Amino acid sequence: MILGPGSTSSGLLVSTALGTHIPNEQRSQRPSQAMAAAKSHWTATLPNIEHRSSRSTYNCMGLPFAARRTAIDPQHVRLILAEDGYSQLPGLDHVVLGDLVLYYDSEGDLQHIGVVYERYRLMTNVGTPTGSWRTKVLSQWGFDGEYVHQIEDVPTAFGFPAEYWTDRL
Repeated sequence: MILGPGSTSSGLLVSTALGTHIPNEQRSQRPSQAMAAAKSHWTATLPNIEHRSSRSTYNCMGLPFAARRTAIDPQHVRLILAEDGYSQLPGLDHVVLGDLVLYYDSEGDLQHIGVVYERYRLMTNVGTPTGSWRTKVLSQWGFDGEYVHQIEDVPTAFGFPAEYWTDRL
């Protein structure tokens, strides 16, 4: 369960496009020293990531589904995807900026969500494009702030990228 100790209220009024209420919890902003320690830890552990923000009032599910305002438990994500009109994409090759990446652990449980931030084609040493693409994602790491990272560069506990979703029509 992602939600729990540290919340300051019962949450905000969050609902799907069809009007179903989504339980959530707004959290207090963590002290700046704690956020600096988190940033230091993650940038040392995964040196290719880019720190974007030290907000800690929402989680990764709250970033795309509640405009960075609150924390949403993973158990509500399937309902949100369905009632907000998201479609599952067949694979990473079909994502564009703004699409969602869902990360699952080895038990098949949803652990993390990121938003596709950048897609670019890899180049050869002479400047011609290869057939390979790289994908960067923006995501909130628990309550440790936002990071921009390669799709696979996340803490082990977040699992691996396994599903891709879009709200494009």
